[in-house]
This record gives sequence, structure tokens and C-alpha cells, in this order.
Amino acid sequence: MSDEGVKQRYTVDDIKGSYDVAKAHEELYSEWVVHYIYRPLSFQSTPFFLHLGLSPSNVTLISLLLAFCLPFAALGLPAPYLFVGLIAVVISVFDCVDGNIARVTGQVSKSGHYFDFITDILHRVLLYLAIGLMISQVASEGDFFSGIATECLLIAAMLAIVARMCRVYADSELIEKPVVTEDKESSPTTPTSWLDEYFFPFFSGLDWALPFAVIFFGFFGLLHWVLIWLLFYSSLDFIHTQYSVFSKLK
Repeated sequence: MSDEGVKQRYTVDDIKGSYDVAKAHEELYSEWVVHYIYRPLSFQSTPFFLHLGLSPSNVTLISLLLAFCLPFAALGLPAPYLFVGLIAVVISVFDCVDGNIARVTGQVSKSGHYFDFITDILHRVLLYLAIGLMISQVASEGDFFSGIATECLLIAAMLAIVARMCRVYADSELIEKPVVTEDKESSPTTPTSWLDEYFFPFFSGLDWALPFAVIFFGFFGLLHWVLIWLLFYSSLDFIHTQYSVFSKLK
């Protein structure tokens, strides 16, 4: 497809039309910050990237390069919380843009999905690292907790990533080995507890507000509260994932 064809064909309405109802409902349920903030911004910006003739992987690559800038922004720029937060917001919007391009142009592929998956993981690690570096830089002498902020946030990133890997494993096992009851295959059951229905989806969606939390708490010199929150959230995510996975794999 030529660049000229891209320029003439795709509009914001085309982008919105490719975003099916089922995906919108799923995103609203577990990634509500994405649904209300990043996704609308991506609808408006996607035609620009299509106009440039960029593929989904091109946009993902830009996101990856921006993610590697996060630790350097944390160490080398004035008011680093502002730049780290804004870069993370841009990456989150781009994470929606590459999917928009893939759907509207029919360029959906397993390799592209995997590249996006790896970029998401590296983005999380590098963002957590950047937050830890910012806290450690301003830690006062004798402030042990803030002094080890980088190490704490790398542990938090590890817990969050392991939890995600466990969910991917469980989904794969459930697809490949469906539960058989009375000679009939049954699909995985939907969550029934209020924790699975409301509590964890709310906090899962709230995790996407982290870039804004970095800017807000960084401005007031309270980034250590972001550290406490991420340790709590990642630990809770890991524990709940183990409970959920073992329950499904019985």
C-alpha cells in the first residue's frame, strides 16, 4: 500500500471503527485509564502515523527507544519527574497507536504482537528503574528506605512481570487443555468473586495512571509514596495471580 493511499483512506472515524466493541469492553473492565485517556488520544494521533506510512512495528520500535530514555531522563534532566512522566504518557499512547494501525490496515501478526509484548515489559522495568533513580538521588543521608529505592522498585518490577508471565502461562494451558466434564469441553469460567469482578480490575486499570502519579507526586517531592504504592501493588498482583492461576489449573 502506498503512502498516498494511506493518506487518502484512513480517518479518525476509520480508526474508531476498527476498535471493536468486545475489545472496548475488555479494556474498560481491566484497563479503564487506557480506555478513558490513552485510547482517545491514540484515535486522534493514529492518522498522523498512517500519513507517515509507519507500520505497527515502527511505532513499537519508537516506544522501545523512548523507554530506554527513561533512566537517562531521570538522571540527567532538571525536574526529571516531569520528563519521565511525559515520556511514559507518550509511550502509553503509542502502545495504543500501534494496535490501531495493525487493526485498521490488517497488519496484525504474531511477531508484531510479541514485539509489543516485549516492549511493554521493558517499558515497565525501565520506568520503575527511573522512578527508583529519582528517589535515590534526592534521598537524605541516613534515609535507608529511599536510599534503596532503585533496588526496591526493581523487585517490584520483577514481581509484576512474573505475575504477568504466570497469567500468560495459565491462559495458554487453559486453551490447550480445556476442562472436560461429562464428555463435553467447557470453557474457562468467568470470575465470580467481588475481588475478581471489581477490586482487582480497578487496581489493574489504575496501574496505567502511574505516569501521572510520577508527575503529581514528583512535583510535591513525594515520590517515595509512589515507591510504597508500587511495592504494595506488585506484591498484591503477584499473590492474587498465584491464587487465581492455581484455582484455574486444578
